Amino acid sequence: MDRMVDLSQLAGFDHVFTGRDCAKSLPDWILSLADRPTVTLVTGAQTIERSEMAQDLICRLALVAKLIHLRVGGEPSDEWVDAARKEVRAMGDTTCVVSIGGGSALDAGKALAALLCEKAPSIEYLEGVGFRNPSGKMLPWFALPTTAGTGSEASTNAVLSRPGSTGFKRSLRHPAYRPSGVWLDPNLTATCTPAVIASCGMDAFTQLFEAWSSTQVPADLAEVLEDALVAVYRHLPSLVEGTATDPTHAREALLIAAFLSGLGLTRAGLGTAHGLAGPIGAVVPIAHGLVCARLAGPCLRETVEWLRANPQGRHATKALGKMTRLRERLAPYSPGSTDAFADIQGWADRWELPRLGEVGLHPAHHPGVLRLASDRNSPAQLGPTVWKAILAEQKPFPGGLK
Repeated sequence: MDRMVDLSQLAGFDHVFTGRDCAKSLPDWILSLADRPTVTLVTGAQTIERSEMAQDLICRLALVAKLIHLRVGGEPSDEWVDAARKEVRAMGDTTCVVSIGGGSALDAGKALAALLCEKAPSIEYLEGVGFRNPSGKMLPWFALPTTAGTGSEASTNAVLSRPGSTGFKRSLRHPAYRPSGVWLDPNLTATCTPAVIASCGMDAFTQLFEAWSSTQVPADLAEVLEDALVAVYRHLPSLVEGTATDPTHAREALLIAAFLSGLGLTRAGLGTAHGLAGPIGAVVPIAHGLVCARLAGPCLRETVEWLRANPQGRHATKALGKMTRLRERLAPYSPGSTDAFADIQGWADRWELPRLGEVGLHPAHHPGVLRLASDRNSPAQLGPTVWKAILAEQKPFPGGLK
């Protein structure tokens, strides 16, 4: 980041901690809530097995609190939340909810902390499929991301999905859904595989780019998001490829960028890649990070091409000016490339991430995706013809990726 940013002040909530080993202070914060608290702990399916620091942290929590440990495998559904509410309530009151994991664990914990304060089935509070407005009440929720991707710790929504032919992927949303504490500890992401770093990092980049270029982005936020885009471009390739000179610093930079991407989602909205990713997640269970990683390049390319072809567009001149400036800022960190945007468009292939057609998205799914797709707040209105072409690019590589 080029400028010092007070993340708590920018996000509008207290207690955002950064730095190596900052997560070790979590038990003290939990103890401040009650003498012998009950903590509902939400982790990913393999968070504990993959992270020694997560194991140590959970052991420390167990010394000061009664733990109700719930795991979420894949992206959470409303049914998972309802089952979790039933389990927690059967064990008595819980003091707070702690999420340690990737975006799924964070969304699951956030939704659970909110919906433990509601009575009706979870689906009834979801945008687009439910008919109730959530109250905004929420148990204290503490977020410790173990990947640098969705920025769920900074957003005011939690995404729940039921993939299938009549499925959905929708948000539980309220401006009061804010964490009581966030720990961006680079040690918690130290054991991520290159593929996870790549897909999550590209998800964060996509979210940052779409919020930064959004027609609704506030000027003060746009400056910070642009700095975060530069940080991702600067640090992500070296982390994926194992060439970072200071991996801890690079991981922390990506965690902060991902946090800011979640804030950008809340304050500015997103664009075409997420306007396609949501419908894809509604029909087939593919990891959101991979979906965004594969859509990032084509959507960036088509957005720039549309703006150049439609300079008279309402937002085109301003958007093209911003993109020219961003290219110039990225150039010092792309010595092997004459065009940073072209470099970004090649990331997914360079890092051998599978095309979506190789992991479950088939042409038969495309019509359903296209019916629900949108360009959201993008300055480029690509429309169905371009969306269809972007999906067509996701067919499997002939003979597999080399």
